Amino acid sequence: MYVDDVIITGTRAKDIDSFKREMVTHFRMSDLSVLSYYLGIEVRQAKEALTLGQIAYASKLLEWSNMAKCKPCVTPMEEWLKLMKASTAVKVDGTLYRASSAVCAT
Repeated sequence: MYVDDVIITGTRAKDIDSFKREMVTHFRMSDLSVLSYYLGIEVRQAKEALTLGQIAYASKLLEWSNMAKCKPCVTPMEEWLKLMKASTAVKVDGTLYRASSAVCAT
């Protein structure tokens, strides 16, 4: 079996180290130390908090869709908008949306 990435977490460093030593006896592996980036998610670890973010992913997505220079909007859609099942709006091509995650992952 091949496992690309494994994240090991715990409350006691002693237990984490013991688990890693046990795993090394059974599997060929390397320790990349403190987690900082995983599957497009930026990880910042401090003593009091763990913060996850996707600024780099969002920036790539905006660049890919030619929207990098757009101005941010506090309310991303019209307030009190009534959505209806029978819409007269032009249909959106879902393949473009699905493709963005693959393009931005590279």
